[in-house]
Amino acid sequence: MKSRIAYRLVVLIVLFSSFITLIATAIQIYADYRNDLGKIDNYLSLIEESYLQSLGNSVWTYDEKQIRLQLNGLSRLPDMEYLRIESDVGGVWSVGAIRSRNRVEKTFPLIHHRSTGKATIGTLELAFSLDNLYGRLIRKTAAILASNAVKAFLVSGFILLIFQLLVTRHLTSLARWLNRRDAAKAGETFQLDRKAGAGGKQDELDEVVDAINRMQVNLKTHLDELRDSHALLNAVIEGTTDPIFLKDLEGRYLMANGAALMAMGKTRKETIGRTDAEIFPPESAAIIEAIDADVMASGEARLADEELLTAYGRTWWLANKSPYRDGHGKVIGLIGISRDITNIKKAETEKERLEARLRQSQRLESIGTLAGGIAHDFNNILAAIIGYADMAQCEIPRENPAYRMIGQVLKASNRAKELVQHILAFSRKTDRELGPVAMGAIVKEALQLLRASIPTTIDIRQHIDPDTGAILADPTQIHQIVINLCTNAAQAMEETGGRIEVAVKNVDLDPDAAAVEPGLKSGRYVKLSVGDTGPGIDPAHIHKIFDPYFTTKDVGKGSGMGLAVVHGIVQSHGGMIQVRCDSRLESGASFDLYFPRIQGKAAASPNPSGRLPTGEEHILLVDDEPMLLDIGTEMLHRLGYAVTTETGGVEALATFKADPDRFDLVMTDQTMPNLTGSELARAILAIRADLPIILCTGFSNLIDETEAKKLGIRAMVMKPLVKQDVADLIRTVLDDAQEHTPA
Repeated sequence: MKSRIAYRLVVLIVLFSSFITLIATAIQIYADYRNDLGKIDNYLSLIEESYLQSLGNSVWTYDEKQIRLQLNGLSRLPDMEYLRIESDVGGVWSVGAIRSRNRVEKTFPLIHHRSTGKATIGTLELAFSLDNLYGRLIRKTAAILASNAVKAFLVSGFILLIFQLLVTRHLTSLARWLNRRDAAKAGETFQLDRKAGAGGKQDELDEVVDAINRMQVNLKTHLDELRDSHALLNAVIEGTTDPIFLKDLEGRYLMANGAALMAMGKTRKETIGRTDAEIFPPESAAIIEAIDADVMASGEARLADEELLTAYGRTWWLANKSPYRDGHGKVIGLIGISRDITNIKKAETEKERLEARLRQSQRLESIGTLAGGIAHDFNNILAAIIGYADMAQCEIPRENPAYRMIGQVLKASNRAKELVQHILAFSRKTDRELGPVAMGAIVKEALQLLRASIPTTIDIRQHIDPDTGAILADPTQIHQIVINLCTNAAQAMEETGGRIEVAVKNVDLDPDAAAVEPGLKSGRYVKLSVGDTGPGIDPAHIHKIFDPYFTTKDVGKGSGMGLAVVHGIVQSHGGMIQVRCDSRLESGASFDLYFPRIQGKAAASPNPSGRLPTGEEHILLVDDEPMLLDIGTEMLHRLGYAVTTETGGVEALATFKADPDRFDLVMTDQTMPNLTGSELARAILAIRADLPIILCTGFSNLIDETEAKKLGIRAMVMKPLVKQDVADLIRTVLDDAQEHTPA
């Protein structure tokens, strides 16, 4: 067919008529489908209303002849395929069989009505076939479509013939004439090879020809103007100091201005027709190509930072890249403008660094404030736990198992007390105190505490060399290392069970042995090893396990800080940590921690069973926590002292003023409403300057030991206090006060 327009016109007409035909046919077929389904629904309603009761009576009387007669009658309903009655007493009657893939199924309960009420005696199952319905609809659809196809073919052929005679041949003649024309020439006109219309009226073809003839006259003028515009645009592009470039879909440069060539360090001949991979180093080319591909794939402009190695060195560029489209809107390339923002980036980086330092400083300040508040409340809680546990242990014979259990409570509480002191040291930005520590004893104590919280399906085995040397360390942090590593191992084996191996021994590393681990120096070490028989560590994760907040555990089972804390503690103690794990999973994991060994022995632990100094003096005890007052009173009574208690500074001052000479010592909490402990001490000393005062606090930013001494306070201690500490402190303060009292 020569006429492509006529062909498209016919195709569109056929498509449109086919679309309308399909829509109309679909509507009609759907209506027929719904009508047939409605009939089936009517049959179901008829069966439910007219047959169920009769069938129920027949099943109740077990009248098989009547049942089969009724089933045969129902099977004659249109499209009925299968019927089945099942009695609750075991009788089954059926007609037909299920053969259709498409069917409507329904189950009705068979009810027997009797004087005592209704009773279900069986079920009626039936199925209507939809295959016949679909067959009727398909045949009807085929007939409608066939008749419409014939109509469309005849109409399309007639339209094609008329369009060829009236339009197509003239358009072809006009196209041949235009192909022979030189766009720079004007003057010759085109005439249609046909008779003029009645009355000399023009039709659309005449208007097209006149428009083309007029266009020739203006074409040369427009071409001249276009050349001038092109020269101006080229001057602007070449005159800017920002690189401007144009690429095709394959990334080949179609245009690049002087600034772009200068940044690349290439000539125009070395650039045009080449890709970024041929011009830039691989790293820079990959960055450029990734952004270009995104812009051309999405068809959307993008403003991107690109760090590139150019003729200027390593520089930052702000690239504004947009899709380059043809006249039809199709993306055929990319156009971009870049600006060197290296100096701006350097300034931003410095600004971000300074802001990060400021945020870190503010965060640490906030954490310090929060730590102080938590420590105050937590110390009060610990004071109650330690006080009651200490007194309870005194009431229990040593052979009683509860005596040992309470001893463990006291050990754990004292560890918590030490941990609070570390939190406070952090909040005050003070250095923690390191001292000679016997690691074996700390590890044993930590394992005893862990045993109660780890499932019995996990066996803990310890291999601790009794002759292990001392290390310079913080006992609480060593305790935390053991807890964290063993807890991680236990969580890895909580479903399957297994074994945790903990070992402590001396090792001496020569230069060759130390070279295995980067950063580990030769020398004398105490080695702590914690291994398990769990699933091991995925090789893909092995390099990230010490990263803060990295975890592979389910939500709620780990914060991702356990190993990060361990790593930080080991490094802060001048040690090194190694991870030993098979490259395959399900092979367990082991951590080896090396701590520098020192000369000398670890400091001996205080003896909690030493003699308690007692006395008979009268003590004024002040605390706003009733529970702590109760513990303090009981403890002081057991030490032989007379005690008067008050729950507030105002009340305590009133009691003291009533009889100042009645008391030999005042013990007061610092943080109390209305009147703090230091304010109470100042008021008491104004009345009786020789009276010894002990100030107790969980945490306070308002006063420290130096300020307390200036006020005349004899001692300032941190909560919680154990009985031994309280007894020693009171006796020391009272004896010192008596020595300095004038005779």
